[in-house]
Amino acid sequence: MSRDQPARSAIGIENRLPIRRGFSLVELLIVVALLGIFAATLIPTTETHVYGQLKTAAQTLAGDLDYVRSLAVTHNSKYTVVFDTSNRRYTIRHTGINSELKTLPVAHRTGVEILSDRQEHRFDFDRLRELIMQVDLQFVQAGTDSPSAVSQVEFTADGSTSRSEPTVVWLAAGHGSSRRYLAVHINPTTGLTTVEGFTATAPGAS
Repeated sequence: MSRDQPARSAIGIENRLPIRRGFSLVELLIVVALLGIFAATLIPTTETHVYGQLKTAAQTLAGDLDYVRSLAVTHNSKYTVVFDTSNRRYTIRHTGINSELKTLPVAHRTGVEILSDRQEHRFDFDRLRELIMQVDLQFVQAGTDSPSAVSQVEFTADGSTSRSEPTVVWLAAGHGSSRRYLAVHINPTTGLTTVEGFTATAPGAS
């Protein structure tokens, strides 16, 4: 036997091995089925996560609004919350006539940015450690029958708001079919807040 014969035999065996050029139809159907199962389990998990993040943001906002109301009642003056919807944040400041109250008390919670020599406190959703997904300040409304867009709410010495109509702050989180909305309602007479139910329909504002 010549020295070339083993090499020819190896080449012959190699040529007889089957060559895979792609996936079979059965394999593709299995992959599609597995992706469908994965998507079906992912959607409820995503929606639950959106609900949890919206609830956390709404409770934080309601707590901050209650805090500002308490400042107005305690100091017998006026304090205002100004909303910056495009940057997902809001700022509180004293708006009464007593200049000695311009300097705000020490911030009542972490994640608050102190501005203008403590004359403003800025609360930023992006700085809130409990939020791991983006929550938007969708918009702020005044009124119920024909609501209009507003940018602030002022609390007076008796705890009420200076606006006679209810003020509603709409929050939103999620994308596409998973996007949900949640409202924080401010009673004009008492100044107290209520977190309302979730909705999948985007509320309108004029």
